[in-house]
Amino acid sequence: MRFSTPQAKTFNITKIYYSWGLSKFAKRSEFEASNCLKNDAFTIKCTVTVLKGSRLQPTTPYGITVPPSNSNQQFARLLESEIGADVTFVVKGEKIRAHRCVLAAKSAVFNAELFGSMREKWTEAITVDDIEAPVFKSMLYFIYSDSLPDFEQNSNNDGEHKDLIFMAQHLLVAADRYDLERLKLMCEDLLYKNLDVSTVASTFVLAEQHSCKQLKAQCVQFMSSREVLKMVAETDAFHIIMKNSPSILKDV
Repeated sequence: MRFSTPQAKTFNITKIYYSWGLSKFAKRSEFEASNCLKNDAFTIKCTVTVLKGSRLQPTTPYGITVPPSNSNQQFARLLESEIGADVTFVVKGEKIRAHRCVLAAKSAVFNAELFGSMREKWTEAITVDDIEAPVFKSMLYFIYSDSLPDFEQNSNNDGEHKDLIFMAQHLLVAADRYDLERLKLMCEDLLYKNLDVSTVASTFVLAEQHSCKQLKAQCVQFMSSREVLKMVAETDAFHIIMKNSPSILKDV
């Protein structure tokens, strides 16, 4: 009597096969009565086949190459091309075209103006007199592209640096007006990175007026030493503040 499987089986060491063969174990009484047991010993014969060689690998890397999203650039080009534009802003006499749905999706203020109770008032054009045209264009660029224009790339000399600060400060005001929190924080960060003796006073006032707590704290920290505060006190911006709104500087 031989205890063996009727045919060979191939299996891997997985959860499926971890108990393979248990159901075919011989009973002890049958095994002891068989001729397989001699002198209290028996022989087990196993046939093992070893396959040499590397595992097969796919000829190309797994997965499909997906390019990064460029929807922001596409929307920026849409703004520039004015294709499908359905609203006109007259900003300090300059006409600027845009798309109502894009503006309303990014700004609750624009949504109220363009689709709320005020929408009938803006049947032809919306006049904006309290924002400079370059600032308004930069704000629209952010709304479409979720990024700032490249106006800070060439700000090495004093004149260009002043233009950068002017743009960042006025863009922050526009962002606050149109409820663009991300743009507002980006302007705060830009102003913080460009804090110096000549800009800290005006930036501090701006932070106070538009509830920029982080930027205000950084300005206070910048002016915390007597030496720096003394130099700041000699600037024109500081003199204007002391003349018009001295109470603003109570935290300095």
